[in-house]
Amino acid sequence: MSNGVYDRRGSSIAADVDAAIERIVDQFESGDLALRLDVLRALSSQAKLAFETTRMREHLTKHPVSTDIIQGSTMQSQLYNMLAENLTVESYSCNYDVQRNVVMTTDVRWTLQPQSHIRNVKKRKKMTTLEATKKTAMLTMYRFERTRKEKEDEEDEWETSISFTVTVAFEANCTTPRELLNFEMTCEHAYPRSYYEDQQQSYNEGTDADRTEEMQHHHQQTKEEQNDIITGQTERNRRDFGENCRSFRFDDEVLADICNWMGPDDDELDLMEVIGFFMALPVYEDEWVIDERICEILFQGEMGVCTDEESCSSRDDEIGLDGE
Repeated sequence: MSNGVYDRRGSSIAADVDAAIERIVDQFESGDLALRLDVLRALSSQAKLAFETTRMREHLTKHPVSTDIIQGSTMQSQLYNMLAENLTVESYSCNYDVQRNVVMTTDVRWTLQPQSHIRNVKKRKKMTTLEATKKTAMLTMYRFERTRKEKEDEEDEWETSISFTVTVAFEANCTTPRELLNFEMTCEHAYPRSYYEDQQQSYNEGTDADRTEEMQHHHQQTKEEQNDIITGQTERNRRDFGENCRSFRFDDEVLADICNWMGPDDDELDLMEVIGFFMALPVYEDEWVIDERICEILFQGEMGVCTDEESCSSRDDEIGLDGE
């Protein structure tokens, strides 16, 4: 079922909006262009997309990563600012079922002015030879899915499965989108839980005996963890908070196509900024901070223990991040 409650009583401009709707409907009906229900259905859909477009544009001006990129003083900052101002949400859905599992899908269209309008060309003679050709649009399609399900190998044990996918298509070839990113992880909890929050909660709720037993268990666990480190186990297992990266795929060629579409030469674009910008949109539940997790994998080689070692390994060398 789709989440959302509509109540006009809380709006101070409801009457004015109703009057504007009636004017639009009368315009279509008087010209025999469409039936009343068809117009209202289209208005409802377009208003939702217009709302999501405005919400995402504003989000890019508030997200710490995209804000730093947009507010810079370089030519690239002007480029990102243009992208943020001109993005359009083509499709959006957010559906929860009775178990509160969710699927979110968002299609975003990005447009740029002709390349000659955004490049700073010093030589006048060279400037006159540039043609102001129309830039084709780029589509990014996001899909986020969160499911609470029983573990396959253990009865009465539940885990949360997270899946996030980004595919990219260009207007000239929009019928064959290509996958930029696929990220899957599991979590023992319904939502991410801080280690310190867990410790504080257990301390407040537990009895003295429970605390003593917990301290003994923690002491024994510490010894085991130290042995794991000695035997070559990564320390990351001690701080993943019950989270595991199950799969991670990233297509460097698609990223290169995005950089080429944006216009500047490869050496003028910071790949971390490119990825951070397009991942800053609110296209997933905020609690999972998907953008930070992805950047940790790409640029720091972190985020839990991957079951697929090849796809979850650090991609720094492969996507040319040395020195960025």
